[in-house]
Amino acid sequence: VRMFADKRRYDELARAGEYEARDKIEAIVVAIMRSFFNLVQQQQLRDVAGETRDISRVRLEREEVRHELGGASSADMLNARVNFNKDQSLLLDQELAVTIAGKDLNILLARDPLTPCTVRKEIVVPALDIPFDTLLMLAQQNNSTLLTARHNLSAARESVRIAKSAFWPRLDLSGAYGYNDRSLFGDEVGPMADRNSHSINAGAGVVMSFNIFNGSIDSINLQNARLEAHTRELALRDIENRIAGLVQEKYTTFQKRMEKLRLEEQNLDTARTNLERQRERYATGAKVGDRKSTRLNSSHSSISYAV
Repeated sequence: VRMFADKRRYDELARAGEYEARDKIEAIVVAIMRSFFNLVQQQQLRDVAGETRDISRVRLEREEVRHELGGASSADMLNARVNFNKDQSLLLDQELAVTIAGKDLNILLARDPLTPCTVRKEIVVPALDIPFDTLLMLAQQNNSTLLTARHNLSAARESVRIAKSAFWPRLDLSGAYGYNDRSLFGDEVGPMADRNSHSINAGAGVVMSFNIFNGSIDSINLQNARLEAHTRELALRDIENRIAGLVQEKYTTFQKRMEKLRLEEQNLDTARTNLERQRERYATGAKVGDRKSTRLNSSHSSISYAV
């Protein structure tokens, strides 16, 4: 019985080791994907920071022109310069974030950290059409951590059987056989001149032994094995609860983020439309201000000429 229990225990441990290796591989793949998405996000933020910096630059240039023509105060020009410097600083920080994100991705890919990374600027996120119950069932069937815990529990239960086998009688079987072939040669002439001797012997034995007392070592080993199996069972339940909670959290988070994404897309379209209108109004106001300044300068010139 102990022999078969040992065999099953080693098989469960081997499967648990395979799933542990798969868990490590999956963790690395997830880390690469997370790093890739982070690089895409940082590049998008860099582009936004660049556009904001460009808008601040245009505003600063126009405020400087208006200040030279007398159509803007020094405070407006200084505020425009402060905003431009702030946006320039944010752009520099975002460029650094892009560099760090590219370095992290290269390290996960086992490449030179200075290798240029080119990624797509947009990521298409498909809708999640899988029901929650189906998603939870797939997670319970394929999660490497959960499968590892299940096989560890099976191995611990086999350890309990191994510990129990110490209280059972032990039966030892033994067998032996022998073969003897002997030939005799002599100088006589006759039927006794050559004689052959053949002998075969075999034997078998059965010995039954029973451990009466060994200082309660077997009882202690059995208690330890049961505690280990109980600990593995509690760990398995904890992992199952954690996975169920994590799947519920990620599923709800994904649904809410998709709703938020649709709202943010609407806000982005509204902001772009508002930006274009503000640019048109600003450009129109600048032209009107230029015309007024031109008329004012012409009037001063006429008055000076008359004097």
